[in-house]
Amino acid sequence: MFNESFRRIAKLSSLPLSAGAVNVNMGLLLINSTDLLTHIELPIKLSSAVSVVCVEGEATLSVGIEQHKLTPSSMMVLGPGHTLQSVSTSPDFKGFSLVASMRTLSGAIPYMSRVVMCFLHSNETPVIKITAEELTTQIMLHDLLQRIMMRKDRPSDNELILRHLGETILYETIGLYSHYIVNTPKISRRRSDELYYKFLQLVELHFKKERSVSFYADSIAVTSKHLSSVVKECSGRTAGEWIDLYVILEAKMLLSASDMSIKEISAELSFPNQSFFGKYFKHHTGQSPRQYRNENS
Repeated sequence: MFNESFRRIAKLSSLPLSAGAVNVNMGLLLINSTDLLTHIELPIKLSSAVSVVCVEGEATLSVGIEQHKLTPSSMMVLGPGHTLQSVSTSPDFKGFSLVASMRTLSGAIPYMSRVVMCFLHSNETPVIKITAEELTTQIMLHDLLQRIMMRKDRPSDNELILRHLGETILYETIGLYSHYIVNTPKISRRRSDELYYKFLQLVELHFKKERSVSFYADSIAVTSKHLSSVVKECSGRTAGEWIDLYVILEAKMLLSASDMSIKEISAELSFPNQSFFGKYFKHHTGQSPRQYRNENS
């Protein structure tokens, strides 16, 4: 089931395509003008992620008790927990928005550390300025998505292209915002947030070979107990649960989208043998690797 805020916003896709809203896939929605958000009931507390890119004109979004203005070549990122009170745009406004359900974002590995960095700082710094080249990239991806949406031939191909192109725009947006945050010294960061971020970065690099919390704690020079406590506080998941999530999502991807044998996948993920991998996978998913492959390949 999708979260409530995504369902409410996704009602926009019932408007005519010319109005500018479309479900790119079951958890990703592209909106061609923030004016379209007036078609849903505001205020709304987000449990999804929303980005808005301003190309021309101005847009003002009231988030909580604060107002944020977007001007040309600016981008706004809002994460779960924000309350969107109102949206207004100037007559000459041109821009677009992307709404992603949390289910879509949870499959964004190996981008999870960047997703986390976006959410950690979107309260303090929701709006960033982007370069002309970065804006051009956003526009080109958006226009290509529009072109594919409007064509009538090859419907089965179109569906596949739209899904992956939508994910490309999502990852480009996440990467752009997180790059700005990481490389801006003036932005304050809690020590616990930094530790959590470093942990996720290390997991992304080493999860195929290292599944022990102690390995990551030693790499950051903290105790396993302290690392687990901080990660749980920041994310609601323990360090061990994050490691398992990375391993299981990678295993699912390999089982459903590769020709590797289950034995080869077991070796790729550094399990001692196929039997151990099978027990691990079934413990976390309720299915054997073969059952999962048969249902999802």
